[in-house]
Amino acid sequence: AAQVKGGTAVHTYTANAVNTIDFKNRILGDLSIQSSDNDTITVSYTKSFKGSDGLDVKAKEQKLDEIVVSEAVSGKTLEVEIKRSDENNNNSSRVDVVLRVPSRVSIVASNNAGDVQVVNFSGDLKTKVNIGNMNVSTKITGEVSWDIAVNIGDIEAKFDADSSVDLTASTNSKNVLSSLPLKGERSSSKSLQGILNEGKGKVSLTNNLGTIRISLR
Repeated sequence: AAQVKGGTAVHTYTANAVNTIDFKNRILGDLSIQSSDNDTITVSYTKSFKGSDGLDVKAKEQKLDEIVVSEAVSGKTLEVEIKRSDENNNNSSRVDVVLRVPSRVSIVASNNAGDVQVVNFSGDLKTKVNIGNMNVSTKITGEVSWDIAVNIGDIEAKFDADSSVDLTASTNSKNVLSSLPLKGERSSSKSLQGILNEGKGKVSLTNNLGTIRISLR
């Protein structure tokens, strides 16, 4: 696996070489998933840590390299893993990542601590967030599968009016709030089921400790 050195890096792949992204951030950082304008996958990393102002260049580089970012292509799967070189070193280091991905690529993403944002991506998506908020703003028209799960944090999902979604949402603690014009809606304070237009795309939103808000974009 290739290691990402230094504070920032941008890597590109063709969608011919990669059809699935398996992303794991085991430390702290935000993840932004955006639709690519072409057939190219772009992965942008920004490493940082608190207390960097008082360090010289070499000490900064050493601290940044304690954050291990590895990339490997296995078959047609791009595997990305972010962790600390010393698992017991619970410092304030973080890696913020932007994925720009064409919608024919599938994404499986796990984020330990940090917010996740999805903008205009409409391919298959499975995302787990341990601590952080999930924000979705997109249009889904194809027969795709979305499974979004948040442990601690809120989910806000906005879909274009001409999206085609078969939606289920549930939370264990707070409320599911929806203003979507759903057909066959079945709802309670903590759960919701219904279909937007033809219901081609299957979307599941689950939340342990947080609120789910769903609306038109």
